Amino acid sequence: MPYLAGVWDGSKKEKRKGYWILEIVGADIDGYELTPLYSELYSQKAQGFRSENFQIFKGIDNIINRIGTKGIYVIDRGGDRKVIFVGLLERSLRFVIRMLGKRLLIVEDGKKLKTKSIAYRCSCPYQVELCIRDKDDTLKKKKVHLGSVRVKFPFFNNQWFYLLIIKGKGKEPIVLLTTEEIKDEKDALRVLEIYLTRWRCEESFRFIKQGYNLEDIRLLTYEGL
Repeated sequence: MPYLAGVWDGSKKEKRKGYWILEIVGADIDGYELTPLYSELYSQKAQGFRSENFQIFKGIDNIINRIGTKGIYVIDRGGDRKVIFVGLLERSLRFVIRMLGKRLLIVEDGKKLKTKSIAYRCSCPYQVELCIRDKDDTLKKKKVHLGSVRVKFPFFNNQWFYLLIIKGKGKEPIVLLTTEEIKDEKDALRVLEIYLTRWRCEESFRFIKQGYNLEDIRLLTYEGL
């Protein structure tokens, strides 16, 4: 098959040959319906391929051309890239992105600190109970603590953002950077719900992959794929 590229097999924890798929799904935090918005298969080895970032914004621009800038874009740790932040801000898009922990941000006293350091320093006064899916696929209730900090980017320092810090789910705090204002417990819970809705989208990705047996498809042309 043409243009086979390296892909990560999450179930077997190894790199294999295959293709990448960009999926963008719409969801409502107050409902259970998921709306597929954009899907494209691509290969880094194909003629005309530019970059993964280009593919992401190609999909986002496709959606903006149809529904405008409404909605909040939620991306997991792969979205913690300067080019992603700049691209979203240039398009005036709202977002919630999970941080890796190494990015330098400016806090309110003017200091530059790594995201991870900010998270450990942050007090988390709000408490909420979550249903967490364990490795054995069972649901368990767990109490987590929430807090927030105002921050700015060194490369985009004319706008304040908020970090939502979530402690108690694992050994390391979960850190979400968002354009949404967090002033109280209600705001913090809303941003957390927005991020957790992304987990429902993951279920739809899994269904598309398994329900349509994508890994069993064999075609002789890239156009056919």
